[in-house]
Amino acid sequence: AGTLVYYGDGAAATVSVTRLTGTLSLWVEGKVDASTGGDMLTQKTLAHLPMLLHGDPRRICIIGLGSGVTLASALLHPATTIDVVEISPQVVAASRLFAEANRHALDDPRTHLILGDGRTHLTLSDQHYDVIISEPSNPWMAGVAALFTREFFEAARERLTEDGILCQWAHTYDISKEDLRSIVATFASVFPDGTMWLVGDGDLLLVG
Repeated sequence: AGTLVYYGDGAAATVSVTRLTGTLSLWVEGKVDASTGGDMLTQKTLAHLPMLLHGDPRRICIIGLGSGVTLASALLHPATTIDVVEISPQVVAASRLFAEANRHALDDPRTHLILGDGRTHLTLSDQHYDVIISEPSNPWMAGVAALFTREFFEAARERLTEDGILCQWAHTYDISKEDLRSIVATFASVFPDGTMWLVGDGDLLLVG
């Protein structure tokens, strides 16, 4: 439905953007991953929640660019550097169509775009971050489950400063109770003092 305004086939994913009654939607592998509609609350809260909980975040890492709205929200805080790790060049191209919503966030001098795999970046990098935000697609999408594993959470913990915070997106919709419990238990095994925040009706933010 709607008008196709972007289509890109890449090694990591097939990406498209559609416009329907004024709402832009970013599709990855045939599934909406971001939009200027109902997803805006979650996209913004993903940044504001950990940034406000930290209080003085300077170095930030965002795993997954999406529409760029989360990045734009993080840039409203006094960060000095934000590393954005995105595996798909097509997502980067598509995000520029959301410039009105993300305020040209990729062009901000504090933004450092890294084209690559988020888990690999955290594993191999020697950089430490005050806040790490992980906003992957749903865990049933090919390759995405790696960003919900104990190994990923441990890699993120190793890259946090002493008072650093990880904010991990998850969801309560289209997932079995057992699978959701598994994700939360895995997170809690690495961040035993973590908290869960429900955003809207079905988005879950795990903060550790």
